[in-house]
Amino acid sequence: MNRFVVFCTLASALTWTAPGTAKPRPEGDGAAVVSPVRVSAEVIVLLATQADGARSIDPAIGALPQLSKPPFNAYSQWKQIDRKTVSLERAKSTTFSVANGRTLQLTYSELAADKRYRVAAAMLREDGSALQKVNVVAAPQEPFFLAGQKYQGGTLFIGITLKP
Repeated sequence: MNRFVVFCTLASALTWTAPGTAKPRPEGDGAAVVSPVRVSAEVIVLLATQADGARSIDPAIGALPQLSKPPFNAYSQWKQIDRKTVSLERAKSTTFSVANGRTLQLTYSELAADKRYRVAAAMLREDGSALQKVNVVAAPQEPFFLAGQKYQGGTLFIGITLKP
C-alpha cells in the first residue's frame, strides 16, 4: 500500500480545503497582499534507508537540519537522488517525474495575508489520477516534505522549498 505523508516545519501548515483562486487578501493594516504570478520552488528528492552502522547523510544534500529531528532521524542513511528548481505559475499545475516513475504535481494558488504560499502537492498514478493530494500553506525558504513512496529498499522524501 502506498502512503503519502507531509512533514511541515513550524512555519508551515497543512490545510485540507480546496485550493482557492488567487486574489489579494487584506492584512491587519488594511493593505492588500498581491499574489505574485510566479514563484520558484526548489525540489529535492531524497532516499532514506535503514542500515546498520553510522548515520550517513550525502554531502550533496547540504544543510537540512530537519534530518536530525523526528521523524527524519529514524532513518540512518540519506542520499540525494535529484534536485531541481522549477517555476510555479499561479493557478497552473507543474508536473515532473520522480525517481520511482511516479509524477509529482505542484500547483501554487496564492500568497496568503501572512506571506505564506498556498500550494497543492499531488503524487499522480500512471493514468494521471491523484494517488494522494494535500494542500499546504508554506513559509518562504522553509521546506515541507512529502514522504511515503517506496524506492530501492527505502522511502523517498521530497523536500519543497518556495522562494519569492
